[in-house]
Amino acid sequence: MPGSKNDRGARGNSGSEATAAVAERFARIWFPDEFVGGKRHVRTLGEGSGRVDLVTYSRYKDGVRMPVRLDVTVITDRRVIGFHAGPAPLPGGAQWPGGVSV
Repeated sequence: MPGSKNDRGARGNSGSEATAAVAERFARIWFPDEFVGGKRHVRTLGEGSGRVDLVTYSRYKDGVRMPVRLDVTVITDRRVIGFHAGPAPLPGGAQWPGGVSV
């Protein structure tokens, strides 16, 4: 339905490690280049069974963060409800070398 919004988690009870495992499986299948060599960060949004986990993978090469990031949003019943793969923002609105902007 146009204009509808569903940004709440399900009524599952999985913890962050379980939802991160779901995100990892999703990333390995659909975005292997962004996943391989990436560092994972899990951020919990909300509380209780209605929360969601945002699992972010940032790639590094020779210790330098690359200008690409993969975000996977997983709800507590272990379902992926969204993802974003693309340029990673820099602090303060700066641009990556070569003019890559977000």
